[in-house]
Amino acid sequence: MTLTGTTLEDKLTAVNRRRSVVSRYLGHRSLMIGAGGLSLLLLLAIFAPLVTWHDPYLQDLANRRIPPIWHAWFYGNDKAVWTHLLGTDPLGRDYFTRLVYGARISLFVGFSVVLISSIIGTTLGILAGYFGGRIDTFISFIVTTRLAMPVVLVALAVVAIFDGSLQVVILVLGFLLWDRFAVVMRSVTLQVKSQEYVAAAKAVGCSNLRIIMTEIMPNIANSLIIVASIEMAVAILYEASLSFLGLGVQPPLPSWGLMLAEARPEIFFAAWMITLPGIALFMLVLFINLLGDGIRDVTAPGGRA
Repeated sequence: MTLTGTTLEDKLTAVNRRRSVVSRYLGHRSLMIGAGGLSLLLLLAIFAPLVTWHDPYLQDLANRRIPPIWHAWFYGNDKAVWTHLLGTDPLGRDYFTRLVYGARISLFVGFSVVLISSIIGTTLGILAGYFGGRIDTFISFIVTTRLAMPVVLVALAVVAIFDGSLQVVILVLGFLLWDRFAVVMRSVTLQVKSQEYVAAAKAVGCSNLRIIMTEIMPNIANSLIIVASIEMAVAILYEASLSFLGLGVQPPLPSWGLMLAEARPEIFFAAWMITLPGIALFMLVLFINLLGDGIRDVTAPGGRA
């Protein structure tokens, strides 16, 4: 009877704990806004052919510079039509379609760069924090060397040498944005390594690889997710900057940075051409940052929110 009572009590405690965690996530406004907005953009990017009805590369010079539909409402401009909700660019390509397909490129760049940089930085950070000594000194030297290299200048030089393309931009940024992962992972690994469960695993004869995979990695995953969200936003902004300068994604791909560059001559005559991709880029980065901040808050001890 005592066993049954104890088991029931443990189950109720576990259920209450799960409800508390769920309520903390659902009750965090920034987290919900970030997750909802990012999910919406992700769905638009994935199902772009289903939510758009134009070819993002099809040029129609007879219908170029059509204003967005709200110009018909507020300015009485009869050129604005429902078939082009956000208008067309100087080459007659539908702007809404290019914005949606541009989300694909930005998200693909963000996820790809984070994947590459997290593998490099997390590996170096865990090795430095877990083993210490000469390995820590050597990896710290590598991190210091990397921090002495300006990301934008190095990226511009490399992309200029190898010609700008989506693949080159992803590889260059992936191999340049790992330092934050290394620094943070080293710090949290040092904290986790001093815990009793790691000492117990060593006492029973577990190998270093097993300890790292089963004891260290699960307990630093939260910090990894937070850093990944920050670096994803940074990678998207760098890609847009390189594309804006003409050394990133090349035409006719619908990159938001490239759209901003193409709209520069139209800034005084069709300001919406440069405003719309700028707003899209701002909203994507905002949602990613809100999501990262929310995860940090709700997973902190006691819940910072």
